[in-house]
Amino acid sequence: MKFLLPASKWIWRQSLIPMRLKKSAYRIIGRYEQQPDAPFTTDFFGLTYEGNLRDGIEFALYFYGAFEKPLLFFMRDALTALGTQGLRGIYCDIGANIGQHALFMSLCAERVHAFEPFPAVRSRLDHHISLNKLTNITVHSIALGDSDGEFEFFAPTGSNRGIGSFLASTKEKGNVSIGKLEVAKGDDYFAEQNLEPVQLIKIDVEGLEKSVLSGLKNTLINFRPVIVCEVTYGEIQSFQSLEKFTSTLPDGYLIYRFNTRKPNGKTARRRGARAKRTGNYELQAVTCFPEAGQDDLVAIPEEHKHLIPLTGPRRGASGP
Repeated sequence: MKFLLPASKWIWRQSLIPMRLKKSAYRIIGRYEQQPDAPFTTDFFGLTYEGNLRDGIEFALYFYGAFEKPLLFFMRDALTALGTQGLRGIYCDIGANIGQHALFMSLCAERVHAFEPFPAVRSRLDHHISLNKLTNITVHSIALGDSDGEFEFFAPTGSNRGIGSFLASTKEKGNVSIGKLEVAKGDDYFAEQNLEPVQLIKIDVEGLEKSVLSGLKNTLINFRPVIVCEVTYGEIQSFQSLEKFTSTLPDGYLIYRFNTRKPNGKTARRRGARAKRTGNYELQAVTCFPEAGQDDLVAIPEEHKHLIPLTGPRRGASGP
């Protein structure tokens, strides 16, 4: 640290050094202290995006073109494939965070429903909807779960604004209570709002994915969407096994994972780094859960198996 941090700060301050060469220096600074404020404006698949490198998602968006690019490209390809069968392109983003996934999917979906209860990150999505004059994104300032009510929410205090959660255990990560936020049972809310039949759902709610899926039981039975769900292996609040995960789904779903992790749950660094740059994805069938790690699991209805691409992106596609 004696020389590494001062050298990294010096590199960061040099205006003549290209930003792509400052990336490592900026990361090194963040290991030891708060990173410098670094606002930027860039193109995001034809949209104008205003962000700050302090945010992990926006850091990836600036340097790699997107955060979780393989996931974005898979969701686009899946929704496009379903559209060939006359299905409307309706996408639900449950746990929308700052809205990168919702913004991207708005370019290929007929309608996007983005659910985000935490005002500090939801305002970033609202800003970019307004900035780009998007009319096909509906933002719902509410969380979904398996019951109605107001529950204590624990907000992050660091630069990663995406780890806010209703779980008190996140205080161990430095999260602090900001009071109670509204939660609605998914099935009831979908019915009350008369939401369109949905073809694709993404769920990333920092440990409460089980609650969200349970609350959407009837919606999943009726619409049978493709589901992308973040799962943290080994977490008490998460699914303890593949069998417990599939038990929250209707019958006839096939479960896949992206190949950016090894069978033991650890990140396949070389493969993952390449996918981060290119957006290439490959889905593999899941036969069991590892003891640790995290994945975006993909649940595909058997009747759509022949439609949904397991490798991609589709030829010639690098954006919507």
